[in-house]
Amino acid sequence: MRLLIASDGSDASQHALERLLGLCRDWGGDHAIHLVNVQQPIAHADAFGLTAGMDGPMLDKLGRNELLRAEQHLSKHGTDYTSVVRIGPTAHEIADYAEEIGADMIVLGTKGRSNFANVLVGSVAQRLPSLTKRAVLLIPVGE
Repeated sequence: MRLLIASDGSDASQHALERLLGLCRDWGGDHAIHLVNVQQPIAHADAFGLTAGMDGPMLDKLGRNELLRAEQHLSKHGTDYTSVVRIGPTAHEIADYAEEIGADMIVLGTKGRSNFANVLVGSVAQRLPSLTKRAVLLIPVGE
């Protein structure tokens, strides 16, 4: 099975990775693990009033740093994986990457925000299922 797990370096995404590895052992067989980290461009106004954003190499470096914990965990367990950093709207980039690699399932760790917080900041977990036909597995922190 080809499994895509979104990792942002948080405890929630690390917990989801650990649970996914347990599920893979339970399921048996071979599984291809793909890690994805999504960075959103940050626009700002410079001294001349022009809008500029963080460039791709800087965002890629931030994403690589956020993937490091997950990569180390997979390596420690002898699990092969592929990892990428994408730049753009998080839910869209995860859905697009899942399509590109032909993922059978997308796995996300959830932080358990309240509905009010989700209204304010939005939720990748809420948006993603409407953007993909792939199975989406949400793993809450307390699970």
